[in-house]
This record gives sequence, structure tokens and C-alpha cells, in this order.
Amino acid sequence: MGAAGAVVRHPYDLVAIADAAVLTPRHDDDPPALTTIARLERAVAAARRVGGPALRDALPRVRDGSASRPETWLRLTLVDAGLPEPEMQVEVRAGGRLIARLDTAYVAARVAVEYEGRHHLTDARQWRRDIQRYEDLTRVGWIVIRVTSDDLFRHPATLVSRVRSAVASRLA
Repeated sequence: MGAAGAVVRHPYDLVAIADAAVLTPRHDDDPPALTTIARLERAVAAARRVGGPALRDALPRVRDGSASRPETWLRLTLVDAGLPEPEMQVEVRAGGRLIARLDTAYVAARVAVEYEGRHHLTDARQWRRDIQRYEDLTRVGWIVIRVTSDDLFRHPATLVSRVRSAVASRLA
């Protein structure tokens, strides 16, 4: 991550790079994490680096759980808009069965915020699984907010408003 602090333009992208590096494998075929948050902290503290201030700013925001750049951007967008930090990779079970692993969620409010990458639309099998998953989540009392690239990168204020309203409706 050393030089990344000097060349990565947006601070969210720097966090996304670090999130990817510390991601704990969740499936048998996932690659191992490249490093840990503690190792990143030690590396940044140990030496002066080009882009060091950007790296120091990014480190407190790094989390194990963001499985993609958009998931990191989603989390940071919500937090920077004043919402509490959502939990990531939340497992929802009903009747002893795993219904879903959610990208991000406000568990106390039972609000899921799911980023829909392009493959969710182009892969028919994935699309069918998503429909079933969202129906199952709704059946057990969850609100599911589906987020597209357009929502996240072009209309973040509208996205934040949707999430804020859903969370408020459940915690009122």
C-alpha cells in the first residue's frame, strides 16, 4: 500500500484497496488475506512514506468485510452522511437455515443494504437466487435496499435518504 497513498485520488479508494488486502476468506476457494490491519498500521508507523498522511487518514476506516470497492464506498458514504456504521457480511438465519449473507446491514433495524453489481443482472442463475433471497429476507422481517452503481456514484444523497428513512422507520 506504500505508494498508493500518493497516487490514489479518492480517499475512499485508498480505503477500498486496504479493505481488499485485509479481507478474510469466506469461501473455500477465496484467496487468503494479504495482510492484517495491525500490519498495515505498523508499516505506516514505521517509516516515512510518500503519501503517508493519506495512508494515516485511511487506516482507521479500514475494515475486514468489504468484499468489493463498491461495498467500501457504500459503507463510507453512509457513515460520512452521519448514519451509524453498518455491520458487514451479516448472516441472517431463520429456522436454523442460512437465508443470506448481507453486504451491509443495520441489524437492530433489520435493514439490509445490498450492492447490486452488473453480474446480478447478467447472470440468470444469480438473478434467480437474488430474487429468492430478497423474498426470504422480506418474509422474516427485513427491509432490503438494493443499490446500483448509479445510486452510489451519481446519486449518493438519494441513496443516503433511502437508507436513513428505512432505518428511522424501524427504530422510531
